[in-house]
Amino acid sequence: MEMVRQCKDAGLPEPEFVSVRNLEFKTILPRNVFTADMLTRLGLNERQLKAVQYVKEHGQISNQIYQDLNKTTKRTASRDLTDLVSHGVFQKSGVTGKGTLYELKNFSDGAGFRTGSGYGGGSGSGSGFSDGTGQG
Repeated sequence: MEMVRQCKDAGLPEPEFVSVRNLEFKTILPRNVFTADMLTRLGLNERQLKAVQYVKEHGQISNQIYQDLNKTTKRTASRDLTDLVSHGVFQKSGVTGKGTLYELKNFSDGAGFRTGSGYGGGSGSGSGFSDGTGQG
């Protein structure tokens, strides 16, 4: 499909095609909900902002890469990465320990992310942000 090819060529996520009552379909084009403004509202520190940018460019980050990128200790890296997960920016993948990788949170399940003022659900309620599907 041409739309899928163009998204891949542009380095964007593939669109999602959803059947509606078996009569029609809608196309969901994911967008980047992790804007500089949104990340600032979450109160992320400079190390965390650098890590988010790294993951946008490389797809994932490990604790060791975080340490090297930010010239920090393992303990600080672990604390910062845990904070990014608790804010709903990153999600963990892999096994605990050296095999743990962190990726940007996928919002296709309708889940939101946490801000300082509470939990932002799929409609963005409480946070002022969309759910990342382009629908809210």
